[in-house]
Amino acid sequence: MSESLTPHNERECQVPLVSLVNEAYGEILGHNKGKLGSLITGMMRAVMAAEKAEAAGNSNFDENFQNNLSEQSERREMEADVQYLRYSDALADAGVRLVNGGGSMAIISGPKDIAIGSGSLYPVVLGSSEEDANKFIDYVSELRPDDDIQLVADVLETTRQTIYSGCKSLYGDDIIDDKKKIYDLIGKEVEKFIRIDQAADSINLAEFLPRRYEEFKKAAAKRSGDSQKYFAKDWLEIYRREDAAETYRRLEKYVGHYVQNVLPEYLFLGDADREGLKDWSYIDGGIAEVAVWNTDRVMRVVKASRSSEAVGYALRYASNFRGGMESALKDLLGRPEEDRPVCQLPGAEDLRTYDSVLKECIDRLNNMENNLKFNDIVADFDQQ
Repeated sequence: MSESLTPHNERECQVPLVSLVNEAYGEILGHNKGKLGSLITGMMRAVMAAEKAEAAGNSNFDENFQNNLSEQSERREMEADVQYLRYSDALADAGVRLVNGGGSMAIISGPKDIAIGSGSLYPVVLGSSEEDANKFIDYVSELRPDDDIQLVADVLETTRQTIYSGCKSLYGDDIIDDKKKIYDLIGKEVEKFIRIDQAADSINLAEFLPRRYEEFKKAAAKRSGDSQKYFAKDWLEIYRREDAAETYRRLEKYVGHYVQNVLPEYLFLGDADREGLKDWSYIDGGIAEVAVWNTDRVMRVVKASRSSEAVGYALRYASNFRGGMESALKDLLGRPEEDRPVCQLPGAEDLRTYDSVLKECIDRLNNMENNLKFNDIVADFDQQ
């Protein structure tokens, strides 16, 4: 452990030195980079140990494999704990907490969604902690264009995942007692992104992140001598930089939909105005299942009635989606009956024609809208 990273009980300044924080996070990235190789090696060791135990007559292969894999996972977690203890103080000065896991950073919906055992460490700045958020904003405001911004990029990604998991949980199958509290936490995460973006005005993340990706890709192509091929060691960095630029673009969209009070609906249903909802240029094998699935989701949003804006968004989605189903239904009904495809919906025993499924979904959406109009008429009458 370098002397510069030794934890201090007293800090000479409130704003953490950018070089100190970036050095600490560089060590974390080095730890994470070694986890992929150790994960593969660990699995190979688990397989060999299981085969050896089975040959010796000790239980079956599956049981031995699971036991050995569990040991490898525990070892990776212990290594992550060591890294956490070494560098957490330096990163905490910038408001950054380290989470041991992979996949969804479910800070809002709970730790059960975090895939423990990968041994990788991820940076999280809690929007719900004003102190942490302020510290990170101070750190970002000190950054300059020639500084390493990987920590910022990774915090933006865990922010995006937190917002995404929180929004999806509002329409999930699990019962949630206080949805308003979750939405308030989502709002704090969105606000945190806006503040980070503003604090990085000297960098201009909207332009810098895509340029950072393109410049590295060009340099990688020059190293390989082929604009379409790259050395293996460059691929990971190319993907990482591309993902960082895409994360920023997604967060910008999140902000736009949050301002309209339809962010959970946008993430649950998808873009209500995307062209693919209206234009069903071809009918493939999964069209019936998609029709039922989307219809169910629209009706779930309308039934929840989170806000008038949320219901309006779902109705706009339904209108465009219904247009696509109507055009597909017209196509199907124009075919001879013997040429109309059939399907078996999940959980059903009988086969059904695609056209009967589409017609049923269209009728369900029409009935839903008619009921809403009737309820509005009744409400207006009651107010008179």
